[in-house]
Amino acid sequence: MRVKTFSVRLELNSTLNDFLIWVDAKYREWGDELVVTSGSEHTARHSFTSLHYAGCAVDVRIWNEAEHGRAQVPSPEDQLEALKIEAATY
Repeated sequence: MRVKTFSVRLELNSTLNDFLIWVDAKYREWGDELVVTSGSEHTARHSFTSLHYAGCAVDVRIWNEAEHGRAQVPSPEDQLEALKIEAATY
């Protein structure tokens, strides 16, 4: 798992952190890596009551990696469906 830029902060709730590690492992099975684009940094543009500031939410990059030369990576829709199914047993 990596962050988009050095300014992204990942001071996360332990449950969210564990879940993101699991999601990253799935991405790695697909030949990719989870990219967090926004975390708990106070410079982000989220609502005043956003869970980002409490370390309970993140934004991640998701696009069709097949268009970027990694054809083995499922489409965003298929990634989401696979994660939903497996997360149900997490």
